[in-house]
Amino acid sequence: MATRPLLLLLLAAACTQDPEPLPDAGPSPSPDLGLADTGGPDPDGGLPDLGELDLGVGPDAGTCVPPVPTGPGQVLTAQGTFQGVQQGTTWAFLGIPFAAPPTGDRRLRAPEPPLCEPTLHVADSPGPACPQLNPSGDPTGEEDCLQLNVWVPQALPVTPMPVLVFIHGGGNNAGGNANEVAGRLLADGQALANHGQMVVTIKYRLGALGFLAHPLLDAESGSSGNWALRDQLAALTWVKQNASAFGADPARVVVFGESAGGLNICALYTSPLAEGLIQGAIIQSGGCAAANKTTANQNATDLLEQLGCDTAADPLACLRSKTPTEILTAVPVEVDGLSNPPFGLSVDGVVLPQNPAIALLAGAHLDVPVILGTNKNETYRMLPPPNRVTTPAAFEQFARAFLATLPPAKVDAVLAVYPIADYPSPHAALVALTTDFRWGCPAGEYLKAMAATGTAPLYRYYFTQGLDITQAPASGAAGAFHGIELFYLFNVLDLGGYVPTADDLVMAGAIQRYWSRFAATLNPNGGNDVVWPTFDPATDSHLQLGVPISSGNGVRTAQCDALQAILR
Repeated sequence: MATRPLLLLLLAAACTQDPEPLPDAGPSPSPDLGLADTGGPDPDGGLPDLGELDLGVGPDAGTCVPPVPTGPGQVLTAQGTFQGVQQGTTWAFLGIPFAAPPTGDRRLRAPEPPLCEPTLHVADSPGPACPQLNPSGDPTGEEDCLQLNVWVPQALPVTPMPVLVFIHGGGNNAGGNANEVAGRLLADGQALANHGQMVVTIKYRLGALGFLAHPLLDAESGSSGNWALRDQLAALTWVKQNASAFGADPARVVVFGESAGGLNICALYTSPLAEGLIQGAIIQSGGCAAANKTTANQNATDLLEQLGCDTAADPLACLRSKTPTEILTAVPVEVDGLSNPPFGLSVDGVVLPQNPAIALLAGAHLDVPVILGTNKNETYRMLPPPNRVTTPAAFEQFARAFLATLPPAKVDAVLAVYPIADYPSPHAALVALTTDFRWGCPAGEYLKAMAATGTAPLYRYYFTQGLDITQAPASGAAGAFHGIELFYLFNVLDLGGYVPTADDLVMAGAIQRYWSRFAATLNPNGGNDVVWPTFDPATDSHLQLGVPISSGNGVRTAQCDALQAILR
């Protein structure tokens, strides 16, 4: 197939923050609108022994005998017996370790098997977030964080259930599966489990602790970086080994993730280590990008210098002696949604043999069904607020900063595609430009590459539903902002006192049914819902997720075609 310049130019596709709670949070600060150069593929590195992913239980398994389940809501897994808690009509098992704590000498290494537990484990708490900086810039979380949450219906189906595994967003530097508002999980699996499936939400190491790549780590482990992807693979391995204990089918696992979670799923989709662990994928507002090894190594060198470990006799021992807080604050990372943090996915030759975007073009990916989509107003809450972009001059200032990596002539051409007169305001034009450039148009190119190099069915969506502006003026004005679909998918629209409207309830029910049918049959269609057409590259067929739900052809086609021509 012909090279797609737009796809390759937009390798900085976003890995961004989780949505904030629904109540109005006020304007966001103006972010750094520069787009980092993520580079191309690395030729080095062979494939590992796939046996290294066989995460059974730790070395104490021979002397550890978990108790036999004796009551309702108790499940015997490969590593121990877990007591769930009743949540509505589901059993929830919160905070199950899927790997050994990545602390001490285990820091910056591939995850090791979880330790066997000889006594009943009451799984009633999701455990801490992985180390990260909170929105105020303060360190939070703990390194012993590799736990997952499970929900299953109390009334198990006659046949084994499918499994939905959620990978959270947060720019690969923040977030988790334990984020709460008013004591309630944001990624709450109850609603989806009630559709007859096992729902799993996972955590993974973040920032430098999850992605640091350096030649000394290569020499020690064979390859380095992407520790977080290895955590995700370990969690999927745990699911494959233990799903049947919960009444689910380990051969019917679909991963879904938003923002950085979607980015990570695209990476897994192109990783040889994910073969056999994933039968379907749902990529929500994600990208398909990874830094090259040179960039990743330089970021690690900068961190070692900031920590004073670069001149130590044993730099890795020095690094492992530092506290998470020291590491987090040595190179502070602000997840703003539009700039790329220094620590993230990188081409390591093993987990990622090449840049995921290039792997798509080369056909080096899993051939499994995929749902991929974006939201209409992705960048609204990442940009300066509307009262700061009220004039053509302000629009041009922020747009040029966003497009700063392009040659000036191409920037002029891109701006011409977005005449302010075509939009309600200069701010709306800026949202359209940045959303198209970073998410919407690349999504179509990713799907075209998948269709050209695979045979499995693909499905595209375009999410346009917004909140009731009379109840939540600022959030309602943001329209279909980045991450909004998660509130519908997890049925947590009532957080913060928001009262879901009739349209909200229609959308929540529909998206839950589509995702659940895809988990069950790898086809989202069924029931009385609007038919979701398979993706056709010639027509850009898709489902528009906005009430009323409809199918159609072409998502921002004129703008995306114009960008393609400019960037060619």
